[in-house]
Parts: sequence; C-alpha cells; structure tokens
Amino acid sequence: MSFVIVGKFTHGKPPIDTIRTEFTKVGLRGRYNLSVLDAKHLIMEFDLEEDYTRSFIKKSTCIGANYMRLIKWTHDYYPELESPIVSVWISFPLFPLYWFDKEAIFLVASSVGRPLRIDEPSIQWKRLGVARVCIKVDVSKALPEEVWLTIVDDVTKQPKKRINQPMEY
Repeated sequence: MSFVIVGKFTHGKPPIDTIRTEFTKVGLRGRYNLSVLDAKHLIMEFDLEEDYTRSFIKKSTCIGANYMRLIKWTHDYYPELESPIVSVWISFPLFPLYWFDKEAIFLVASSVGRPLRIDEPSIQWKRLGVARVCIKVDVSKALPEEVWLTIVDDVTKQPKKRINQPMEY
C-alpha cells in the first residue's frame, strides 16, 4: 500500500455510491480502490503513482456539498491525529538558468522533501529566474530556508563553485 491517501470529511461523508460516482469524473488513468474507514474518513488506494500524486497535490476537494481534506496515509495513521506529511509548493528564486530542467529541479527539491511535480511555467520556461516545485514534506520538522548547491567540473570531478540557493514556501 504505497499510493494511499486518507480523505477526511469535515462534517460527515456522503454515501459511498456518491463518492464513487464523483471519482469516475476525475479522469484517473489507472485503477483505484475506495474504502470507508469510519463516519468521516475514506481510504483511497491508487495503482499509479501519477494518479496518487495528482490527487495528493490538491490538498482538498468537494464531493457535492461535502468538503474533504486529503491526507498522506502512513502505517501508523490514527484518524484522531493530524498527519504532518503534506504537499507544499516551494519556489527557488534566482534559480540558475542552466539548471532549468526537471531532473535538476527535482534534485535540488529532494534536499527538502520528495518532489512531486513542477509547475507548468517552470517546465515551459515561461517564468525564468524562479523555479516552482511541489514536494511532499513532514512539516513537524524544521524546513530549511536555503540549500547549498555545488557545481562539479565535468572533467576533474572537483567542486568548482558553491551556490547558496534560497527557498520560499
């Protein structure tokens, strides 16, 4: 069970048939399973990481008039406790132009959390100078305000330059 999200309804959940009907409209690519945990919680298990990531990034959604928060499921999940694992968008201002590709942005973001997705303007080079990426992070731990990047010489494999890369949450 690696691609699992808990749906927590604020004021009770709608009938499971209503939830299933709404899920068919989302356009998920793979298979998924919905299970009722209790009167306010729903377990969503996805076969594809892509569907899981797309859902987890949303943070919340409405099913009819019912507001549902999306929470990362863990093996020690307790419905009465809040999970500290959330998706957060971070920005890297003044990000070096020569690092504007998915692998480089994910590499830098992985020093803070697990990269999930890069925003479209960053991918399409429409907002150069700032790279934005959504990460999965444990907010109960201190989050850094900057990361140090080391540029290594291709030939000698020795560090050429260190850059202090600030971050904004």
